[in-house]
Amino acid sequence: MAEWNTYIEQITSKYDFETNAVTLGNVCDAAAIYGNDGSCWAYSANFPELTSYQFVVEGMTESENQTVDVNEVDAATKVANGDRKPSGAAGIRLGNAKYMFIAHDETTKTTQCSKQGGGGAALANLKDATIIAFWDKTKAMSNGQPQVSAQCAEQVAVMRAFLTESGY
Repeated sequence: MAEWNTYIEQITSKYDFETNAVTLGNVCDAAAIYGNDGSCWAYSANFPELTSYQFVVEGMTESENQTVDVNEVDAATKVANGDRKPSGAAGIRLGNAKYMFIAHDETTKTTQCSKQGGGGAALANLKDATIIAFWDKTKAMSNGQPQVSAQCAEQVAVMRAFLTESGY
């Protein structure tokens, strides 16, 4: 378990792996690694639990409302593969919040999503798990600059590459 917690720290802060020193802290607001079976392997303190629930998608009238089953772990795995609507009409929901699909990078196998209010997520799949990290533009990195999507996605891509090379 300690090993997985170290990986979470290496996602939320940028490391120089030769010196094992942090070169840029607080790059991501929160991160977690969830197994494909729904179990959480490791998470940071700010990471919201991914759950399953029914979500009501509002139509133009109350009679057009639609109840959708949402499994956030399954949705994260699908989004990391490039699926834009992993929960059908409910779209992308993580930590009981709505996200919008922005881009999937086939080279790094990383997907970026945005969230209303100035934040977002980066996701990537391993063989048996999904890496999920959130960024929040209202939070500052250790250099004083706001957290941004590109930095968060880079952290997830680097961890995905490392864990994939390690057999995960």
